[in-house]
Amino acid sequence: MDLTLKDKVVAITGGAKGIGAQIGRTVAEEGAIPVIVDKDENSGQELECKLLRQGAQAKHIALELADAPRSREAVARTLEAFKQIDALVNNAGVNDKVGLEHASPEGYCASLRRNLLHYYEMAHFALSALRNSPACILNIASKTALTGRGGTSGCASAKGAILALTRDWAVELLPCGIRVSAIVPAEVMTPLYQQWLSTFQNPEQKLQETVSKIPLGKRMTTAAEISAMAAFLISDKTSHITGQHVFVVFVQHTSPGTSEKLAANYLKFHLLGFMIGRFAGSAVMKVIAAPRLLLIFAAGALISLLVVISTSGLAPIWALVFIGFFHSIMLPTIFALSVKGLGSYTKRGSSLLVMSIIGGAMIPALMGYISDASSIQPAFIVPLACYVYVLYFALRGYRPVTVEQAGGTVRLGVEAR
Repeated sequence: MDLTLKDKVVAITGGAKGIGAQIGRTVAEEGAIPVIVDKDENSGQELECKLLRQGAQAKHIALELADAPRSREAVARTLEAFKQIDALVNNAGVNDKVGLEHASPEGYCASLRRNLLHYYEMAHFALSALRNSPACILNIASKTALTGRGGTSGCASAKGAILALTRDWAVELLPCGIRVSAIVPAEVMTPLYQQWLSTFQNPEQKLQETVSKIPLGKRMTTAAEISAMAAFLISDKTSHITGQHVFVVFVQHTSPGTSEKLAANYLKFHLLGFMIGRFAGSAVMKVIAAPRLLLIFAAGALISLLVVISTSGLAPIWALVFIGFFHSIMLPTIFALSVKGLGSYTKRGSSLLVMSIIGGAMIPALMGYISDASSIQPAFIVPLACYVYVLYFALRGYRPVTVEQAGGTVRLGVEAR
């Protein structure tokens, strides 16, 4: 598809690396002239030279946009070189981890200057040039504007303001024919993202936790996928699109924001189900044989765990709540079925059985290991295997075992009912 970008001048802030650099490469392939506004002189110059060798026109302007007067200079130098600006891509910014508790009001204001104010300044100073052609302003935001991340007050509020400015500018600039939209990326593999991953004790584990929640291909979005959308939005192909927030793989398999109070309520329902199941099970066992009742409850627990492993959102949480009910009669029923019919060996068998119950020590550790290696949902395969054995025990495992000994035959176990 010809995006009709040939010879159009596209100013890109933060254009030396990551998403910005890829946008520059993409629009250059379409025949546009990328102007790379970035403080990283080495990376910016390298990208400019590479594009020039490929036959494209390009220019790198090395300056720090966080310094208030520099946006005006960036616009002036672009116009001096090419006499026009047809599209402005506001992309520069950094997750500087300026949070609420471990920062300061001064640090917060500095973060807004790094991540927000130059968006306004670049648009303001470029506006007169943008009026001269069917132009576009494209703002690169972030999902943190909507989901938060914690410890990023400066960056998150800047991205939220960028989305608000996008809509406001779109309305204000309608009479001028200038379109304004925003791209809202989620998880994109860039040098800055790699730098953020490196702050974790196990970066690879954190990466795997992240990609496991991304529904499309279980992988990170690439900078090329963002740049393709950017090139499309600044092209004439979207001449009737403005004021839009375009999300790129925003949906994730997660249930963020569970408060301690809400978690406590889920636990309360879990324990309530356990209590109801214990009392109801005792009464029902007068009507339904213990092995059959154990079979029903084990099947219920198995189905609930399958829901936990295979679904997302609130479904697995409520499935865990219901497991409390199904788990309620298992220990007393298994214990009773295991020692029934042992005769003189009952006390010894009971002692051995009690000493053999070590799942509470082993299963959490094994689940933790699997969860650390992948994510929490696959870890539930461990209790799933346990419930499979409980199901087998309810079907056949409780039946008596006959042991031949010198002096006679000893029957151990219980009679099938």
